[in-house]
Amino acid sequence: MAVATQPKTAPATATAVIYLRVSSQGQVNTAHDPEGYSIPAQRAAALRHAESLGAQVVAEFVELGRTGTTTRRDALQRLLAELPKLRPTYVIIYDLSRLARDDFDALWLLAEIEKHGAKLESTLERIDDSPAGRLLYTVMAGVNAFRSRGDAVKVKSGLERKFLAGGHMGPAPIGYLNAKEIVADREVAVVVPDPDRVELVQMAFELFATGDYSITQLVDILEDAGLRYRATPKKPSKPMNRSMVHRMLRDDFYIGIVTLKGAKRDGIHTPIIDRELFEQVQSILSAHRASGDRSHKHSHFLKGSLHCECGCRLGYGRHKGASGGMYEYFSCLSRVRRRGSCQAPYIPVEATEQAVERMNRRIVLTNRSRKPSPRPSVIMPRPRHWSPRKRPTATTAGSGNWATSNRSSSSCTTSRPSRSRSCRPSNVASRPSAPRHIAGAKPRSPMSRTYSRPSRSRWRWWMRAGCRMQPPMSSANG
Repeated sequence: MAVATQPKTAPATATAVIYLRVSSQGQVNTAHDPEGYSIPAQRAAALRHAESLGAQVVAEFVELGRTGTTTRRDALQRLLAELPKLRPTYVIIYDLSRLARDDFDALWLLAEIEKHGAKLESTLERIDDSPAGRLLYTVMAGVNAFRSRGDAVKVKSGLERKFLAGGHMGPAPIGYLNAKEIVADREVAVVVPDPDRVELVQMAFELFATGDYSITQLVDILEDAGLRYRATPKKPSKPMNRSMVHRMLRDDFYIGIVTLKGAKRDGIHTPIIDRELFEQVQSILSAHRASGDRSHKHSHFLKGSLHCECGCRLGYGRHKGASGGMYEYFSCLSRVRRRGSCQAPYIPVEATEQAVERMNRRIVLTNRSRKPSPRPSVIMPRPRHWSPRKRPTATTAGSGNWATSNRSSSSCTTSRPSRSRSCRPSNVASRPSAPRHIAGAKPRSPMSRTYSRPSRSRWRWWMRAGCRMQPPMSSANG
């Protein structure tokens, strides 16, 4: 009797992924190899460890010049994202400090790797699931974090010492170069003027100090002159934009001052801008900021000085009509804000200039006080709704009519508008009242039924006018 035999399946091959990292670009730029010396050494050790485990390397993730104190690393995030798809048996690192320099991040990354069925392997430390292996991993993670935080304290102390000596930290601003100088047989990092860009930076300060150029115009001039930022390994050379030019004009490094966390001190580098010129540029920038000068393309002498009723500034612009003509308007800048815009219309420039001219004619400056004169009293014209009507004279108290009186009998003697009740006509004593023979009748108010009630806005106008007219009679009560 023949017995069916099943074919033997080959044993599954273990797979592995490798993660390599260096902390700074200085470790990369130390050799002709683009990866430097550290990355090839880590790769060779990881490949030997994978061979000892009998695993095949299926992917490699390399991190060049990224700190291990955070998990926001491109290669590390790609590794975590591809773990569910690759399903490797091992994740191999050179040592635990390459994976993380923070103790909490190290424990979290170990949990994430094991959650996808992989085992973390180090070429220098032993990591396993035993209690001793877990303790060793936790202790090594704490040691790496302690070392990283201690190095940060040392670096901070060195930067403060360099600042007190007048040195500059970080890349030099445009117009300067980072260089090395030999001092007493020692190589010292210094900042020196850039011979290719120093004249263009000086030209930028001199042109803006004249007050004839805006930052937008200065950007175009510098681009045509060839002023561009230096190329870096990650960013190509490019022209300066408005924010870059503004920061350059505000930077007091060009007059020989270094800054660290808001503190300022005289630096040891060579200034390329005079202090007088720098202060003049700062005054112009401050004046533009105070007046709201944000014009990018067009200019007008009233820009930044006008405000809308809602409190926002009025912006100046030129608009092209359907027929091809250009029209100049002032408009409320609340239209470009997200919190909502007011309903103010576009105001023609000619009408705006005339309104400003009329307002300026009211201001009179004297040699003694140099203060604006008080606003003259303006007699408002009578509205059409309150035009004087023919009033019948009445001699009886209960007839429902107003008594005969002239305008001079009003108790309002002040020329200034007032809202006080004392500005009512003086003949209120002869107002119509209820018949005396009706018991319990209340006297009628002179403001309630002797004339038709106007709208609220017109009532306020009458109060501002100083009560210099009597309210019109109501035909129903006449």
